[in-house]
Amino acid sequence: MKKLALAFTRMWELYTPFHGAFLSLTAVLVMVQAVSLLTPYFVGQLIDGLTQHAEREKVMYCAWLIFGAKILETAFTFLITYVHVRYLDFRVTEYLCIETLKKISRLSIGQIINENSGYRQSVITKGERAVQDIMDLLFSDLMPAAARALVTMIGLFYLSPLISAVVFVSSLLYIAVSFIINHNMRGQIREFRKLDSKLDKDYSEIMRNMRLVMVNAQEDRMVREYGAQCSAYSTFAEKMWVKYNVKATILREPISAISLLITIIACIVMVYDKGYSAGQIVTAVSWTLMLWSTLTKIGPYQRRLTFWQTLANRYFEMLEMPTAVPTAKNPTRPKEFQGRIEFRNTSFSYPFYKKIDDDEGDGEELRGVLHDVSFTIEPGETCAVVGHSGAGKSTLMHLLLRAYDPDKGEIYIDGVDLRLLDPQLIRKGIGYVEQEVKLWDQTLRYNMLYSLNGEAHKVTDLEMECIAEKAGISRFYSRLGEKKFEALIGENGVKLSGGERQRVGIARALAKSPKILIFDEATNSLDTKNDALVQKAMRQSLQGRTGLIIAHRLSTIRHADKIIVLEQGKLVGAGTHNELVGSCPAYCELVECEREALNAS
Repeated sequence: MKKLALAFTRMWELYTPFHGAFLSLTAVLVMVQAVSLLTPYFVGQLIDGLTQHAEREKVMYCAWLIFGAKILETAFTFLITYVHVRYLDFRVTEYLCIETLKKISRLSIGQIINENSGYRQSVITKGERAVQDIMDLLFSDLMPAAARALVTMIGLFYLSPLISAVVFVSSLLYIAVSFIINHNMRGQIREFRKLDSKLDKDYSEIMRNMRLVMVNAQEDRMVREYGAQCSAYSTFAEKMWVKYNVKATILREPISAISLLITIIACIVMVYDKGYSAGQIVTAVSWTLMLWSTLTKIGPYQRRLTFWQTLANRYFEMLEMPTAVPTAKNPTRPKEFQGRIEFRNTSFSYPFYKKIDDDEGDGEELRGVLHDVSFTIEPGETCAVVGHSGAGKSTLMHLLLRAYDPDKGEIYIDGVDLRLLDPQLIRKGIGYVEQEVKLWDQTLRYNMLYSLNGEAHKVTDLEMECIAEKAGISRFYSRLGEKKFEALIGENGVKLSGGERQRVGIARALAKSPKILIFDEATNSLDTKNDALVQKAMRQSLQGRTGLIIAHRLSTIRHADKIIVLEQGKLVGAGTHNELVGSCPAYCELVECEREALNAS
């Protein structure tokens, strides 16, 4: 019950722009339920008129009143539909999507990396749908039911305080039993939620790795293993809800039958002992039946709400995750960077972020990745970072992009601590080319200019040509045909080769004219020819900029102004290639390993 109340509270806060529409809808819902009582009341009057042989005009007048009540009810129902469609349905869907994107984009890069992307998408999709389903149920069923119960109880009290007391007490008993049954199922519902979460995670993993499944001819295994999980989930759900229905049927449903029996007996007594008319009794029984037809739907409502509430709370938990790299209250926003970078006694361990559905608290840390690292890169210098896998090279890049904050020490750009800078300003001022460049299923132009934050239309064709020349894209124009920059490159650039995708990534980084340019193993997976082409594009791109290069191939960084050598998270050497060959054993080992690899090939 607490979690359901929490879900409603969160939804009410999320739906702040629609409070006016909701309140208007609530008012109309109450009116339509009040009007729905008129028909049974006028029917009772009609019956009394007929049984008492009233004047024909009076009886006909009752018929017209019944007709008018139905017309009025129809008008109010149309008004409900109009308000819902005009002010809620489509606008709420649009609003939820935008709010979700806003809240997810406020998380740190590290938190985005930490969560399974497919599962996150599943939580968002199901959560948004659940939130809308709950609100639809609220306004289509729950609120009308509550309004009907309220006005019916008022009407029954007007007819007979005795009948209203019987119905009121039995209704409270019915609702109490429903909540007790639900309370006793909390453990099973928690287990059901875990199974549902695991099923979502595994499904997202399958979809993400479908190519791996097919390449290894594991389709049958995939279907078999996932099918077994689905079967276990379905079996558990069936047993849980069958048990729920058995309890409800035995403990709850007889209450409505007993209440109706007592009501009818009371009506009979009132006819014989207190002179109530047949019409009044018809009205009382009709209103009682209306009330119980509403209350008996509590079970189905509760079942749907229990499931949707699980999805909605999971969705809200994700939206409410605080960012791991908070922005300073009054962040520094320089007009542009000069390009000086300084790591000062920087230490870092990857944190264990609390994931969606985790019952564990966060704060647990993995082994340290960087230990007391200090170095400086002057504006316009090219600095390379080398070391064996796991030495902490990519971690330096993540820290510079402020995907994470260091545990100890500081990182400065132009003498300003990163934690005092606007995170978006940092990323706007840094061009980043990763090992696996991510591309949109859009045109070449769209991907090249994606970093311009909607200002791509201001870039002239001449400027496009200049960027393309620096990034080496002009070398594969012939493959794009006449469309050139307007050519579609497919999902994640599937129509381009690995080297071509890297050059599009370089162009995207160059488009925003950054003062700092990072290459994170940008040539690691390329063949010799593409490696040479991308290296040339890198050298052209770095002219006049501060450059930071991570590379396994030392040929990529031999001519760097400075080379930083990392070993198990510690800085063990710094200098030029020639200086390190004579003074740094770790660097010499890397050189020897590369030489042996070349000889072996």
